[in-house]
Amino acid sequence: FIKRISTHVAPVSILMLIYSINFRVGSTLGDTFGARYLPISIIKEGNFNLDQFPFLQDRNYYTRQENAHWVSKYPPSAPILALPIYLVPVMLGLPVDSPHVPCLEKMTASLAITLSALFLFLATKIFLSRNWAFFLALLYGTATCSWSIRSSSLYQHGPCQFFWL
Repeated sequence: FIKRISTHVAPVSILMLIYSINFRVGSTLGDTFGARYLPISIIKEGNFNLDQFPFLQDRNYYTRQENAHWVSKYPPSAPILALPIYLVPVMLGLPVDSPHVPCLEKMTASLAITLSALFLFLATKIFLSRNWAFFLALLYGTATCSWSIRSSSLYQHGPCQFFWL
């Protein structure tokens, strides 16, 4: 049983370590700002608007005004996936201007990609040896845009990969 658990923990641990040491925390572009702050709005306000974040309003390419509310132009699936990661820090009073908010975004993005690599490992382990499955999962997690882009910021691509595999 312990060996079986360690077999699954190894790729997750290695990939989370790799994704954490690239020192890239969140996107400086506005593309992911809605996904970065929407989990806070969902937890604190119970809604899907960005009204309580004036610094996000009137940004033409990633927010829009709809029914007198500011909303993200992107779907809410990635922010919903981020809720478990954001829940405790936000409930403990994490300020919205905290430098830790982008870290929560990165943690969510990294975890989504890491878990998709774990699912790939589990799927390929059915047909290949454990070592080959491990190699393919690490290759997928490090030699594709999964590492360079999707593990750093909460774009829609990371959660899509997670649910696709």
